[in-house]
Amino acid sequence: MVNKKSFPSQNKISSWVEKKLWLSSLLYCLVYLAIGWSIGSQTPLLVQTFENFIESFNFVIENHILIEIVRLSSLLVIMSISLSLIHPLSMITFIFEESLNSDSKAFFSILFWSVLLVFIFCYFDYFADILVVTSSTILFRLDLQKQKKKQWPTLFIIIVLAFLFFSAGLFLFEYFNY
Repeated sequence: MVNKKSFPSQNKISSWVEKKLWLSSLLYCLVYLAIGWSIGSQTPLLVQTFENFIESFNFVIENHILIEIVRLSSLLVIMSISLSLIHPLSMITFIFEESLNSDSKAFFSILFWSVLLVFIFCYFDYFADILVVTSSTILFRLDLQKQKKKQWPTLFIIIVLAFLFFSAGLFLFEYFNY
């Protein structure tokens, strides 16, 4: 017969990482700092691409305003992708349950995922950035929820910290490169 005292209580066993909210928040902030630095280094290329796109519509925007538009839009795109993927299990269930009900839906689903996979392989550096941002966001959100935070304050904290550290990354890039 097995003695109950020989097995430690499951409530007492936990990793030191699970108890440290500061570790996931530090990782989250450093990821957005690095993404801000990366976008800061790619700003001239992004501005030139955006300028070419705008010129096709005969639209003229001053260069310093265009730089801020590109930086803000890149932050919004990164955050919207990350926040849309924050509930991965529900998204996977929705995508595969809804897409595999019939043969035609399954065919279009496979076609869509094949094209998406080609884009992922072609633009792997952007995909890796989005994957790192999404995983750090998921980890930070889970740690905030373990602290018994509600949904909206958690989302507010995630957005504010992302904006602050993305801006800090841009500022540090500008400060050290000019």
